[in-house]
Amino acid sequence: MRIKLKYVLSYGSFSLYTVAFILYFISLFMDDLALSFGPVGKLMRYLSYGIFLVVALTRCKTARAQQLTAVCIVFSMGLAVFTRDIYYCAFVIILAASYKQNPKTVFQLSFYLLCILTIATVLLSVVGIFPNLNTANQNYESRMSLGFYHSNVLPMVVCYLLGYRFMIKGNSIKHSELFFWGLLSLGVYHICKGRNGLIGSILLIVGFIIFKNKNKFKVLYYASMFSTLMTSVILLILSVLQGKHYRSLYLINNLFTGRLALAYHQINSTGLHFINLMNKNSFALFDTFVLDSGYLYLAIHYGLFFTLLYSFFQIIIAKKYKYNAIALLVFLVNTITNAIDNDLFSYNMLPFLVLLAANLDMNTVVRTLMNKLHLTEKKGFRITDR
Repeated sequence: MRIKLKYVLSYGSFSLYTVAFILYFISLFMDDLALSFGPVGKLMRYLSYGIFLVVALTRCKTARAQQLTAVCIVFSMGLAVFTRDIYYCAFVIILAASYKQNPKTVFQLSFYLLCILTIATVLLSVVGIFPNLNTANQNYESRMSLGFYHSNVLPMVVCYLLGYRFMIKGNSIKHSELFFWGLLSLGVYHICKGRNGLIGSILLIVGFIIFKNKNKFKVLYYASMFSTLMTSVILLILSVLQGKHYRSLYLINNLFTGRLALAYHQINSTGLHFINLMNKNSFALFDTFVLDSGYLYLAIHYGLFFTLLYSFFQIIIAKKYKYNAIALLVFLVNTITNAIDNDLFSYNMLPFLVLLAANLDMNTVVRTLMNKLHLTEKKGFRITDR
């Protein structure tokens, strides 16, 4: 049996993908604003899911690859029924739709899109249309949000914009531009007092100066490759040990502004699962106390399987960019900042999801699976790339 798949909307699929990406990006950005846009954001998001699904089914070259994609989507829909959380399904659909997408083009689109949305938000806050919230911390330090729902958002946006520039320009970024980003990060920190964003920006700038045009960076390579796994393991161990009431653990928890203690209580309340099928309404603690740490939230809310999956994805990307120190630096800094804040499910990390999909060969995956199942040409199966 000769299996073929004709490309449908081969030109239009890129245009459809761009539309879906913009809709999804904006809908996620709306969640970070101080004003609620109600059903508008949800409508944009669900519309983007539909377009992504159409693109996903036209991106696989073979019928077998299409079938595998369909099975993954159906499986993730089943998980969504149990959990009432469509993250599983959205993740699979966007990953499949981003297959063979040009990562640099997506980073460029994300950079300009985020710049426009951020500048518009700040200006609307300055003129009084968007609220400028003062989210004072425990030291009663004034922290302005400039149109966002929290003062931590804008500093992290600046950090991700810098990361996007690194992914687009690589070693060709001039020191004058680094100076600009450094001043911008310090200025935003002075207003918003978001330390995580400032630390991320400083790490990127200093790391760029250190690793630019370096040929040997094995430490950076392995640190980037296993950063997600090691960070998740360390955070989970520290969270579980919070019940021991050691002074050293108390001090570490203070550095994480109580996130480890929140994780400890949540684990005691709901448990730690391999795949968490618990209804999301059971996570009542999250309704009052937000567990900001991305990797703790991933492990507790979705299960250890997704922690391992993210770790596997990080390894794939790090191997692909083994000889690109600047990209490895960006991946490592993303891990560090998401240990404190939770941007794993946000618009900021969306281009990196596309980067992952661009380095996954679905047809190779299908061939490997068929070989494992002994579905070779002896049994009448043949895969073509046409």
